Amino acid sequence: MRKKNIFKETLLVSQEDMALLLHVNKSQWAMYEIGERDLPNDAKLKLAKLIELTTALQKEQQKTDQEILQEGKRNELLNKYINDNYIKQLSTLRKLETIQRKYHEALRTHHFICLLQNDNEISTKHQTLLQDMSNKAKNTMERHGLHVQLDYEVKLKTLQYEEKILKKRLTKSDSA
Repeated sequence: MRKKNIFKETLLVSQEDMALLLHVNKSQWAMYEIGERDLPNDAKLKLAKLIELTTALQKEQQKTDQEILQEGKRNELLNKYINDNYIKQLSTLRKLETIQRKYHEALRTHHFICLLQNDNEISTKHQTLLQDMSNKAKNTMERHGLHVQLDYEVKLKTLQYEEKILKKRLTKSDSA
């Protein structure tokens, strides 16, 4: 019957270190772990105290300075991610608004040109000019079209969702 090595799993204590703590040699400890040998009584008493301490430590879960330092670093990184995300959201929103504005301006220009082109009194020279303006408006609409706007809308929603996750993670780590 193999015994569970709670010290190796919870405290990262090697066989050699455990043997030193119990004042036995490494092979004695190794054989005790796999159930092939018993320990001297004084080693068993020390082991019982270590198990009691380990159990108490697991129950208390008091934070050490290192844990507090690591949590601080994690929270600092989460705050950096939140700030970076905010900047990306602002940038994406501005780009989306610019694209939407240019699209609508080009769309209004295109509608206006269509109305003018239906006027029979416009000269051929002006018809050519209107056609050039229409082509320019169509190109602008294509560069800033609904498909491009959708791309930026999805990016913005993704960033907003990421922000919620980051804030939730920060709140969760603050309350722990």
